[in-house]
Order: sequence, then C-alpha cells, then structure tokens
Amino acid sequence: MHQIEQHTMELLKSYKSGVEEWYCPICERQFVMRVHPSNGRLDIFVLEPGDQTAFHAGSKGGLRITGSIPQSTEKDDEPILSEDLRDALDALFKDLDFGD
Repeated sequence: MHQIEQHTMELLKSYKSGVEEWYCPICERQFVMRVHPSNGRLDIFVLEPGDQTAFHAGSKGGLRITGSIPQSTEKDDEPILSEDLRDALDALFKDLDFGD
C-alpha cells in the first residue's frame, strides 16, 4: 500500500489586506489565500502547484488548513512566478483594500 506524504505549509508573508502567502519547503507548493472576515469564505490562488499527490497542512493562530487544493495534473519545470510578477504581487497585496 502506498503511503501519502504529508507536507507542512509555512506562512511566507502576511499582508495588511488580509492576504497570506503560504509555501511548502519540501515541494515548493505556493499559494495566496484570504479568509473573508464577514463569512469565513476562503479564496485561494495557486502560484506553484508543487507535489499534487502529497497531503498538505498548515496552521496559524488556531486556524488549521488541511487537504489538497485541486490542481492541474500537468507540471511545468518553469516557475510560475517571474521576479517581475513576484514584485507586482507584493505591491498589489501590500495595500489592497477589499472593503470588508
């Protein structure tokens, strides 16, 4: 029987807009997410899928995220984020106001 690997996500950055960037140091999975304060809805945008067969989990301040985020089955060898895109995302999330 095949055992599923478990990876622990790390919080990479928190922006004052409420957006958080998470990263897996084992497979390089990376995503940004935001929990809506009014209804608890979770929005996730995947930046790098990493190992899609692994079970990913992470926690922060009592909030625990477990499970997989659905991804495409194809994996490019090229990183999704160029340095220019990384800088643009940092600038966007830094001061973004969702109006909640």
